[in-house]
Formats: sequence, C-alpha cells, structure tokens
Amino acid sequence: MRHRDYSESGQIEASGVYAAWAALKDSEQPLRIGDILEDDKGALRVCKYVGLEEAQWVVVQESLLPDGAPEGEQPKV
Repeated sequence: MRHRDYSESGQIEASGVYAAWAALKDSEQPLRIGDILEDDKGALRVCKYVGLEEAQWVVVQESLLPDGAPEGEQPKV
C-alpha cells in the first residue's frame, strides 16, 4: 500500500478493529474493500472480503531513489 493513495476520512472510537467495522457498517460511511483502519498506535488494517488484515505502507529506501529524486517519490521502473 502506498500512503499517497489514501486520505483520512474520519475517526471512530471502538474497542478494536472489528468493533469499529461493526459500528461503521450501518453508518453513512461503511468500510469497503480496500479501506484502511489505523489504531491509536499507528497499526494498519486493510478491509478485505474475508476480514481485516494487517497492512503496512510501502517504504522506499533512499539508496533505491534515482539521484536528485525527492524523498518519498517512487522510482520509475
């Protein structure tokens, strides 16, 4: 997953990721396939057809960036 492909759309208080999913499922913004939940410690879960799976952002090492490319930009292959 790339951080640039996602934007925050709100916050919800819940005892866990499935409690958050349950609270949101009948709301105006239910979780859809591909949506991300982030807990207060920064751990990510991606909503999949079969549940919520651990996820992480793709991090590009500076040594892999082309010379002069700004940090955070993906190298073109």
